[in-house]
Amino acid sequence: MKTKVKPCPFCASHDVEIVQHQTSFKGGSSTVSYIQCKDCGSKGPELTSISHDGEKFKNIKKETYKNWNMRFQDQTETDWEDELKQEIEDTVSIVSTTLKEVADKVKSETDSTFTKENKEKVKNKIIDLIKKV
Repeated sequence: MKTKVKPCPFCASHDVEIVQHQTSFKGGSSTVSYIQCKDCGSKGPELTSISHDGEKFKNIKKETYKNWNMRFQDQTETDWEDELKQEIEDTVSIVSTTLKEVADKVKSETDSTFTKENKEKVKNKIIDLIKKV
């Protein structure tokens, strides 16, 4: 399966390539891999892998593409969205609990049947209770 590569974050070009430099040493080798834009020359984060005795880092290309595709704003938006979602869930939980408490209190302090005659009384009781919260 081929990895989808995002365009360059600086010039929006889709003309990017993976660049790898390999250095051999006694007993192994190291590979430095990064994505580079062919239009503006910007480089993504470098990934270095070291192999010993012929053992290779199999996913270096996949990880290099992953590093290129990961943008700072992607992380920031995700973190921000998660925090906002949690705050909304917490607020909804508090409001739901508070409204249930208000409804229970109104029900216990007023006639449980709503009629034209007690509608205003119930409405005023709800407003008073909400003001206290």
